[in-house]
Amino acid sequence: MHHRNPHMKYSNRIGEKKEAERSVFRRRVFVGNTFISGGQLSSVVILSTSASSTGPIFGFGYRMTPATAKDGMKVIVTGATGLVGSAVVRSCIAHPEITSVVILSRRAVPASVSQHAKVTAILHDDFLVYPRELLEAVDDAVACLWALGLKGEPLSYANSSYAQEVEVEFPLAAARTFASSLSRDNSRPFRFILCSGVGAVLDQEKPLWMLRDTRRLKTLAEESLHDITSTDPLFETYTCRPCGIVPEDIGWLASVPFMLMSKVRVVELAAVMTELAVSGSGDKRIWENDEIGRWAKELLGA
Repeated sequence: MHHRNPHMKYSNRIGEKKEAERSVFRRRVFVGNTFISGGQLSSVVILSTSASSTGPIFGFGYRMTPATAKDGMKVIVTGATGLVGSAVVRSCIAHPEITSVVILSRRAVPASVSQHAKVTAILHDDFLVYPRELLEAVDDAVACLWALGLKGEPLSYANSSYAQEVEVEFPLAAARTFASSLSRDNSRPFRFILCSGVGAVLDQEKPLWMLRDTRRLKTLAEESLHDITSTDPLFETYTCRPCGIVPEDIGWLASVPFMLMSKVRVVELAAVMTELAVSGSGDKRIWENDEIGRWAKELLGA
């Protein structure tokens, strides 16, 4: 039996907010040159939906194969301005079976990404709320690759409840919304791929001496997503638990700390998350650091 820490209560709400802790944004929606305004929801700005960029993607060993949206897959990616999320976007662009990548981001992504032919970049302020226009943009998506998160120990933040909101409530709100609101093809499950972290523990009462709060929050997120899967056979969740994540352009001096720890290259992590979104992995729902590295070498031919 799994035990949850009674002091780590989290809200299941999607639309409710604490006014004292969160700014309210007026919704702004741009679809092409059309401006849609109204309501008190989080802002959504569709930055770009088309361009002509194609060809090999840095770090991935295959060239994009052009395909039609009818024959391909649409996926959602979060955290695209971070280390893992940016690599996931490049991996999804490079994958021949993925024809559309919808990025949900609080910050603008680089033009080299947002202007790619496969990419639709949407500025989204509040990851607890998903307005109708946003859901319409991702309606036929078949997977979400979740790489949004915080760096460091949650208690190092001035408001530790915000860390819990980002690490647990954000992915849970997205998963619940996508499970209940998106059009579903009964022949294909919707897959939610979570970038978690090494050391997540099933027993929330177990004493932990290193990265205690980070590990417990990541586990809480994993368990909460699993609860959705247990009641919806066409909603699959997969978790990647990397340890040290090595950037592709890291210099020799910066790589020294990684020499003494288990690690995975960010391009390897991204390749595995992408393949999980495309193909899943059956009953194996958790991928540990070393397993990620081994599978990635097969995928990338390394």
